[in-house]
Amino acid sequence: MYIKKIVSEKEYREKKFRDIGISENSIKACEFSYCTFNECDFSGTAFYKCVFDNCRFYGTNFAMARFFNSRMPGVVLITVKLSVLTSLH
Repeated sequence: MYIKKIVSEKEYREKKFRDIGISENSIKACEFSYCTFNECDFSGTAFYKCVFDNCRFYGTNFAMARFFNSRMPGVVLITVKLSVLTSLH
């Protein structure tokens, strides 16, 4: 399932996301706590002021994703796809 809109100012706690795509979109000021992401596609997505607190990512695609003023404390990345253009600002 691909989501084609900007997601902003949402809080998610202990949610499980599976096989979602937010490719080439923006996620702004969202907080994810203890969430699990399985086989999600965030390629080319821009994350602004997001927090991923103690989240787990399995098989997630972050190729060419950009993170601006975002934090990922306690995050676990397993078989995650990154690219040389994935950037943290």
